Amino acid sequence: MNPQLDLHVELLWYWEGSIKRYYTELHNWRVSREIACWHLKKGSAELLWKNGRRTVEAGHWIVPPPLQHNEFFSSDAEVQSLRLNVFGPDRNMLICPSEPIVIPYRKHDALAQHLVNLRALLSDDLKQDLRYKLFLDEAEMSPKTQIKLRSCVSQWVGALMDIAAADSIPLSEPAQHPSLLAALHYLTHRDMSTPLREDKLARIAGISVTHLRRLFRKQMGITIKEWDAQHLDASVKQALRSGRTPCKEIAYAHGFSSGSHFSRWFRKLHGCTPNEWRTLKRTDELA
Repeated sequence: MNPQLDLHVELLWYWEGSIKRYYTELHNWRVSREIACWHLKKGSAELLWKNGRRTVEAGHWIVPPPLQHNEFFSSDAEVQSLRLNVFGPDRNMLICPSEPIVIPYRKHDALAQHLVNLRALLSDDLKQDLRYKLFLDEAEMSPKTQIKLRSCVSQWVGALMDIAAADSIPLSEPAQHPSLLAALHYLTHRDMSTPLREDKLARIAGISVTHLRRLFRKQMGITIKEWDAQHLDASVKQALRSGRTPCKEIAYAHGFSSGSHFSRWFRKLHGCTPNEWRTLKRTDELA
C-alpha cells in the first residue's frame, strides 16, 4: 500500500454472531454508500449481482456492492461484520465494488491478524459486548483509544487494498448514477407480493421509464425485469432455506397467485419442486 496515499477511514460498527440477528438493529440505519464487510465464520452465502451469482462457504471475506443487498445467507450462518467508509483525498469512496469481492480468509494472514487486533481493542479496551452492534460514532472513548482504533482499522483496510492489488481485484468502479441507486434501493426493499411497476420505479428514480431502462442496462448489464427476476429467485430460496414457512405462504409473499403457479415456476428454473429443493438443502446441511 502506498504510504503517501491520503486515506480517511471511518469504522461505523463492528459486530459478530448469527446472521439471524444481523438486520434486527438496522431499521433506522441511514441509506448511503457505506461498505459492509463480512468474515463468514459458519454456513454459506449466496451472492447475486449483474453478471451472475456465486455460493460462498465459510472461511471467506465478502465485500458486497453497496446498497444492493443481494446476499442471502443460510439459516446457520455466523459472521464477523465491519461497516466502514474509506475515502481518498478527493473524498470519493475508494472501496465501492460493482461486484462482490470474495477473499479466502485463511490465505491472507494480514487480514486475520488485524481483525484479531481490532476485536481485542473493542472487547478489552472498550469493554464492549460484541454480541451487539457497536456503533463507533456513539461510543465513548479516550483520544488515545481513538487513535489506536483508527490505526487498527486503517491497517486492515491497507491489507485489503494490498490483496486486491496483488490479485488484480477492482475495489471500485465509476460511481453509479444517483437515479440508479434510488431505483436499486427501492427494488431491494419493495413488497414482492405485488407486481413490479416500472412507471412507479421511474417516478422514484426521478427520470422517465425509457431513460431508466437505458441507464439500468448500461450500468447493470441486464434489464430491470431480469434483475428483479434474479432477486425474486434468490429471495424465494432464502425463504425456503431459512425456516419451515409453508410453500403456499412463501408463494403469496412473492406475488404468486397460487401454490401450483409457484411450484411450476420453481420447477422450470430448478428442475424440482420447492419442497424437494428445501429437503435437498436440509440434507446437504446435515451431511
